[in-house]
Formats: sequence, C-alpha cells, structure tokens
Amino acid sequence: MNEIKKIDSILKKQIAELTKHGASDVEFYALQGFQTNLRMEQGIIKEAKSKAMNGIGVRVYIGKKLGFAATNSFDADKVATTAKKALKFAHVVPEDPTNVALPEPSTTYPKITVPFDKNIAENDVETMVEIFSTGKSVIDNYDFPVPPIVSGQLTMTFSERLIMNSCGIQQTDRGTLVDAYFSVVLKKSDTDVATGFDYAQAVTLNKFQVENPAKGSAKKALQLLGAKKVKTGTYTVIARYRSTRNSLRRILSLGANAMRIYHKEAFFQDKLEEKIATDKLNILDNPHDPDSPAVASFDDEGVATHKTWLIKEGILNSYFTDHKSASLLNLENTGNASRDGYSSLPYPSIHNIQIQPGTDGKLDHLIEDIKEGILIDSEFYGSFDRTPQFSTRIEEGWLIKNGEIVHPLKETMIAGNIFEVLFNIEAVSSDVLREFGTESPGLVIKSLNITSN
Repeated sequence: MNEIKKIDSILKKQIAELTKHGASDVEFYALQGFQTNLRMEQGIIKEAKSKAMNGIGVRVYIGKKLGFAATNSFDADKVATTAKKALKFAHVVPEDPTNVALPEPSTTYPKITVPFDKNIAENDVETMVEIFSTGKSVIDNYDFPVPPIVSGQLTMTFSERLIMNSCGIQQTDRGTLVDAYFSVVLKKSDTDVATGFDYAQAVTLNKFQVENPAKGSAKKALQLLGAKKVKTGTYTVIARYRSTRNSLRRILSLGANAMRIYHKEAFFQDKLEEKIATDKLNILDNPHDPDSPAVASFDDEGVATHKTWLIKEGILNSYFTDHKSASLLNLENTGNASRDGYSSLPYPSIHNIQIQPGTDGKLDHLIEDIKEGILIDSEFYGSFDRTPQFSTRIEEGWLIKNGEIVHPLKETMIAGNIFEVLFNIEAVSSDVLREFGTESPGLVIKSLNITSN
C-alpha cells in the first residue's frame, strides 16, 4: 500500500523532461487501490473477487493543445513511455480555445484527517463473509408471506491518490470505504410483486451497521406488497429523507454544474444569485464532514476544497466548479473537480450534500396533516435531461389519506417542472436523516402531477 509514495521522484523527473520538450503544463494523477466484492444471489454468496485500481494518468498541454494518456503500471519506463505518448498527442491535436493552464497550489488547505481503517484496507474476505452473513441472517428472521429472493453486494475499498503538476501542486491522501446493499423480492402472484432495496456505507468498520440495509430491504418489501394504481390527478407529495436528498442532489448536479452552464446545457443557466426556490430551502456542499466518503482537503486537481452554499434561502448562491469551468466562467474555483479514475479527465461534481432542516415540524407530524397525497421514498426527480420538465416512475410510494398510509403504488409516474417543484415546497421538516455524512429533511410539495398507467 506504499507503492504510490515511491513514484514521487519518477513523476518529478517526467515533469522536467516534458517541460524541456515543449510542454507548457504537465499533470500526473496517480491512484493506488484495492477493491474486494462479495455478491449474493438467491440468498447464497456466489462470487468473491478482488481487483487492483493502480494507475497513472498524465495531462500534457502545449498552449491550447491537450494530450492525455494513462498506464496501469508504476514502472519508471512505462511511466516515461506514457508521458511521451501524451506529449505526442499534444503536438498533433488541434488547439481547443477552451483549454486553460493548470491550477496553482491553493494559498491554504483545510486541516482534515481523512478517515482510514486498516481492517478495510486489508480487504479480508473472511471478515467480509462474516459481515455479509450477519446481514442475511437479519433478513432470515423476518416472517414473510412467501419465500423471499435475496440478493446483495458487499464491497470494501482502499484508495490512495497523488496529484502533482508543473505549477507546484503536490498533494496526496488515502481513504477507505465499506458499502453494502440488499434486495428482497416477494412474489405473492404475477400481479403482486414487491422489491425492497436498501443500502449503507461507512468510511470505517466501526461506523458500519450491515443490519440497517438488511432490515430496510426486508421492511420495504413487506410494505410494498399489495400495490395499486391511483387516480390520475394533481397531488401533494411528501418526500421522505432519502427522496429529498437524492432528488435535490440530482437536480443540482444537472442544473448547477459549471461546465454544463458553460456549454448552455443546464436549467439554472443565468440564474446565479437569483431566487430559484422557496426561501425555506438551504443546501450546503460539505466535503469536510468526516463521515462522508467524499471527505477531502483537496479535489482531484489538487485544489483546496471548500464548504459551498449552493442554495441559501432559496437563492442559487453558487455553481460548483473545477479549475477549467471556473476559469471559463470567471468564477471562484469551489474545488469540486472529480474523476472516474486515473484514466479520466476531471469534471465538476458535488462532494457531499447537506440539506438544512426547516422549522415546520417533524416529518411524521407533517404527514398526519395530509388529507390526500403521495408519500415517496424513491427519487421524485430521476431525469438526466437538460430541460426543467421531468417525468419519473415512482419506485417506492404510497397513497396517503387523512394522514394514514392507504396502500403502496404501482405503475405510477410523477411529472412536473423543476422550478415549480422548488417554489411549491410548502414545508421542510425540522428533523433530518443523517447518514454517510449527508443530511436531509423531508419535504411537502404541492401540486405535482401523478399518473397511473
């Protein structure tokens, strides 16, 4: 696990070589890691596999021309060959006027200790089997009306990254993650099939409770049996905590991404510092929460991370940026560069969303006040479109009458307009779900279109 530290001198040498041969900017992004997965099918652990995630990506600029290459080896000769390949690409590709110089080191970096768990890093399969089996035994203890079909996955990940560029950035950190999901399918008949799904993750084993997703998947499967259609119409929608978090994160990921803004592909285009939602809504992107898998003092370009208010009292306070998008839009860099791995280029991404509680009372009490509405656990916004219009299938929802759950839903869609949804938030619960570093209250949203096919 210390191999990445040994390549420091190799990368410095290659930066000097590439600069000598005409590169104006050079960046190396090195990643070392291991990931072990256990997969369960029909209640039996069917597969255990482990993979290394080692590799180096190199960006080379010659003015406005960019060359990129990657290798899965830390060998000095292979790194040199990869660097030469990136330089060659930079010589032959046409100029891109949107390319900008690489970032310089931030003036200060937040003092953050990224959690690291040696037990996770070791990826011990016997420990993983024991944890996974504990979750399965929790599901086995439920009294189901029919035999359940249980599937799931448990993953342990260790990763270490090193970012070095010719402008003086040199940053390294490491982290661990354990995550799991369970799915429970109950089939009472061809027309009455319910699927309960739940998940959990943690950066250390002592904060990971495999019993939670096991219980959650079993309970949801039972709660979703007997699903019926509802009358098409306009309803008040109550979004539970995860529905709130996942839906608003997706909305902001599409609407407030600075690179999408630059390319005019975002529905919050030209909305910066304008009111886009009820003043009850306040959303923080917090990469400094120690329970978050995204906790970091620097982003995937080596730039310092920041706590960023995305929405403050309904006003779009900030887009989230990487270095390129911030430069192109003449904005402050929020330190949100992210990569899919060592072989990809950076792109803006939200770190860790925290939606602030409201003052309208606890979610259970808000539900009690609903004469007729739809309660949703799944995302109410699941689109990837660039337009504010959306239509999403409700995967986990229930009809509410007089504050009571009547029945679960099937073959039901929710549709609307993002701006209407954000302004039609009538209540934000005072209680929040805090998990994996995120925070999310429940929402009451008026006048959403519900259709059953």
